[in-house]
Amino acid sequence: MGTVRQTCPSDIPKPSPLLIRLRIGPWASFVNFLVFACIATSYAGPADLSSEEWTEVTDSIESQGEQTTFRSTLIGDNPEKIFLCVHQMVPKHQRFFRKNIEVCTFTVHTSLFIPYYHMSIVRFSGTVLGSNDPGRATRAQLLSLLFNEGWDIYNSNGDQKITLDNIEKKIIESDAFLFTPGATLEDMFKAISIFVGYQTLDPHLTGKPTVILNSDGSWDSFFSVLSHLESLGTIKQDHREFLLKANSPESVIGLLDSAKSRGLPNPEREKVSETSLPEADEMIPDHYSGNVCVFCSATLEDPGYLADGEAFGKTLAQNNMGCVSGAGKSGIMGAVVKGSVDAGGWTAGSNVPHIIELEGLPDGLSQFWLREDIYTRMEVMIENSNAFVIFPGGAGTFQELLALMIFKQNNHELMTGKPVVIFNRKNEMEIGFWEPLITLMASMCAPDSFTIVDRLDEILPSILERFENKRAAC
Repeated sequence: MGTVRQTCPSDIPKPSPLLIRLRIGPWASFVNFLVFACIATSYAGPADLSSEEWTEVTDSIESQGEQTTFRSTLIGDNPEKIFLCVHQMVPKHQRFFRKNIEVCTFTVHTSLFIPYYHMSIVRFSGTVLGSNDPGRATRAQLLSLLFNEGWDIYNSNGDQKITLDNIEKKIIESDAFLFTPGATLEDMFKAISIFVGYQTLDPHLTGKPTVILNSDGSWDSFFSVLSHLESLGTIKQDHREFLLKANSPESVIGLLDSAKSRGLPNPEREKVSETSLPEADEMIPDHYSGNVCVFCSATLEDPGYLADGEAFGKTLAQNNMGCVSGAGKSGIMGAVVKGSVDAGGWTAGSNVPHIIELEGLPDGLSQFWLREDIYTRMEVMIENSNAFVIFPGGAGTFQELLALMIFKQNNHELMTGKPVVIFNRKNEMEIGFWEPLITLMASMCAPDSFTIVDRLDEILPSILERFENKRAAC
């Protein structure tokens, strides 16, 4: 290779050079970059660097014209104090980047060009909370193991922002998903979202495995909710076959590789209709006091639950309140819409093409919002609702409630002053439908984030009470 001359303060130790291959932006085109990374604790001055010293790493950049933004992760004794000099081979020019260290200058002379080869991309979840984060060592171990096994890694630092607007894009660009210890509400939301995608045959998740490293037990309550919903019949699949649980960093590699080779189980869902869209664009009547969004199951067919759904839809119409739903024809969701429509109420909903094919669309919608994915579907429902009711449901309802709680935690404007009521319907044994989920949220959410009711006739009074409290506060 060519020679390398480094100009750095003499009191900084010797550098560790790295060869890095990067994906450019959303265009999925590739170029090679020769990167020399200098760890602040190990730089000593000028030295010739041999190819035997190189380590292969991968990360991401965004390129716009002559401006290149480079994001890098280096596994080392002090990975936060890295200075990078990037020599871009195509087109040939140099860019210098700094991260938590004084600016140094590297002059690179080389004619080396290395052909690109494909590496599967695993997306990390979780956030690194500074140098004292207890999960930092585990994350570093995972990075090392995955790099050595040929995986490319996205979000290695845990600092990429995921929103309802961009989560589907992140799914599309990934080949696998890894959730780390120290589970947060946002982590759980992402994990359940992927599971819902598996359930609903999201084409962007085909053949993409998910592993959850639960070495600290922080995911136990999450798995308890899924097991409970399976026992009630609102989740038909065995979640353990889709969300693969690992107990150690070493076991992650085997789970990812075996899942990639054998593929994911068939969720056993069949299409029931073609994507036929309704002509529904009727504005909500002026005399209506607001919209109530009902998140609920589209698969539960128990007559008692269906009767409750239909009765609540009717109650909303009789009280001049709009009914917003996920616009499914079956299960409680279809019953709620039917109750509102039959009582002459205004009903609106949102759905996505691949779910419409599984569940169909209800008759009588006053307004319908077609969206491309389940995340922007949730967003438009939240935006157009003034209150939310969590009826008995499955993984999708679990996902939707977590989204509401995250918005409330972050003081998101879409949830300002909007009450959330959980209908914890009790069975013949006096066990509430949502008991494990309520237990999970009690430890992770503010006490006033939601209200719990046990009876159907308590739902609307609870909403109206919160409305009155809001008016009084104003």
